[in-house]
Amino acid sequence: MAKMIRCGALLSLLALLFCGTPPEPELTMTGYKYFLILPGDYDSAPRHPFILFLHGRGGAHADAAGFYTTAIGDYIQKTPNFPFIVLAPQTPLDWSPLLLKNLLDQTMEKYAIDPERMYLTGYSMGGAASWAMALSYPDLFAAIAPVCGYGSSENICEIAHIPQWIFHNEGDPTIEVQYSYDIAAALDSCGAVDVRTTFYPESNHDAWTAAYHTPGLYEWFLSHKLERP
Repeated sequence: MAKMIRCGALLSLLALLFCGTPPEPELTMTGYKYFLILPGDYDSAPRHPFILFLHGRGGAHADAAGFYTTAIGDYIQKTPNFPFIVLAPQTPLDWSPLLLKNLLDQTMEKYAIDPERMYLTGYSMGGAASWAMALSYPDLFAAIAPVCGYGSSENICEIAHIPQWIFHNEGDPTIEVQYSYDIAAALDSCGAVDVRTTFYPESNHDAWTAAYHTPGLYEWFLSHKLERP
């Protein structure tokens, strides 16, 4: 099972770690509060695969109990031997690629993360941020999985080298599935290395429950490794 969740706020000069229930998550000028989950075998391996998970608007949780009831948190809670370190920042506002990169850099300094097996995923606002983060740092992640996200297809070929698994509900009334259709088509047109799509025949916004309870997603993540020079 995953080790005890850690929560805190990474600041520019100081990392604050809370035990038990953290304060209400908030975005400051210097960093995010976050949840960090370590795999049960954390101490037995020199490096571990890593997932950066970005929630949607309104999806921030004030405590670990809330995090473990939805999306990837629910899957981790129900899955023995989940092998990933998971970093789940929390914000009531929009995601900033720069602040996320600062948080990621400081986390990598403290924990045994394998830099060749780093993966990125998020839903809704976090799905959009997954594409934005990958575009901002195109050599950082081995694979990404945007869920019911949105964004422009105009510059998406800049990350055609990153394997991508795109999830969306066909009848999503909140974020039109056309965003995912257009981005997937653009990736195909520029010869993307590995693009998968899963479009559910549902008429609601919640594609994340099904997406993050797909065991094949995590196996697919692990099948990709960043080749560094």
